[in-house]
Amino acid sequence: MTATTSSHTSPGAAAPPTALFHWPAVATHVALLRSRQRPEALVLLTLFPPQPAPGEPRGWSTYYLATTAQVLAGDPGLAAAIEADLHRHPGHSLGLIVSEPHPQPAGWGSRPEHFNAPKIRDGVAQTAEQQQAERERRCAAWVSGSAAPWCRPIYWGSRADHIAPCRWLFAECDREGISGADQLALAAAVFGAPPTFSVSTGGKSIHCYWRLVEPITPERFTELQKLAVAAYRHLEPDCAVDGSLSNPNRVLRLAGGHHPRTGRLATIHSAAATVLDPDSLAVRLRALQPPPPPAPPLRQHRPRPAAAGHRGGPVTMEKIRAGLDRIPPYASKQGQREKFILFVGGLRAAVREAGGSDADALALALEHSPGVLDAADYWAYDWTRTTAGSFWYQVGAGR
Repeated sequence: MTATTSSHTSPGAAAPPTALFHWPAVATHVALLRSRQRPEALVLLTLFPPQPAPGEPRGWSTYYLATTAQVLAGDPGLAAAIEADLHRHPGHSLGLIVSEPHPQPAGWGSRPEHFNAPKIRDGVAQTAEQQQAERERRCAAWVSGSAAPWCRPIYWGSRADHIAPCRWLFAECDREGISGADQLALAAAVFGAPPTFSVSTGGKSIHCYWRLVEPITPERFTELQKLAVAAYRHLEPDCAVDGSLSNPNRVLRLAGGHHPRTGRLATIHSAAATVLDPDSLAVRLRALQPPPPPAPPLRQHRPRPAAAGHRGGPVTMEKIRAGLDRIPPYASKQGQREKFILFVGGLRAAVREAGGSDADALALALEHSPGVLDAADYWAYDWTRTTAGSFWYQVGAGR
């Protein structure tokens, strides 16, 4: 794990009132994540909706798959599409999926599995067959040339299984009242070094990013992120760190956009030459995990009472009758149904072991518990899973 202590801080600046976003800041953020030396690297930008009020449905996100070169050059078509959508959805925020996707497969959008289908429609859960039929319907419409939003394929890069090996880890505190300096200090305490760069979101939090010395699999990314989240919560229980930060396809706010609550511009806040080794980081994060909860007290062992009549030799009808004398009789309407079921099933198995018949077992049950008015009806049950032990246990316990 290596880091330098050099960093700089640029205060957030309000954008002109008519500007919907500040593209130079967008480009800087993407250049830090993808590198100017990798112009072909894909980046999935997004406009995501605000948190809904309780009881209201969440809005839809819009995605824009682009190359790093397009973002750095300020591609006019890309910027115009985002600006038009922001005019239509003024409360949405500009973001990106931090982790880089694999290259988009050829022919994406030509197969039903490339499409979503609702699991619930008009309040009714959809079967697997109905969902597959809907995917096929959407695929057919899209392939035939429809550009309607309802039949769009899944945006490439938006799913966790689209993500390539990850080059960055990230974290944020989401609680009001923690200063930016305290957030950065907590981040350094968790990761052992200041973030490679951070973004002031224009709201209450600072998003921190750490570059890795080598890419790691999405599964390893999730493991490290979960360790980091647990370490945050252990060191500062009130930091309100979000557990969804462990998702490889996590969206974070993009520098250059405005925070919908404050109207302030998200800006690059700090930078350092930090590069982390994932193996060394894993060791550090494991050492910062909260102690395991105390083990529950051991239950005192209570030995089962000796079951009379079935030890010390083969089971005989005499032993069974002697055992029945130790079990108080059952009666109807006494809340004993479940125990009586075990009694009857165990007695039947014990009589079979003694060489008797099911009729013998029924006669013994009726003689033992004449107060069970429907005892004969219990012989309709499937007793294949009830052993003689159920009977002998009641013998030893005196029920």
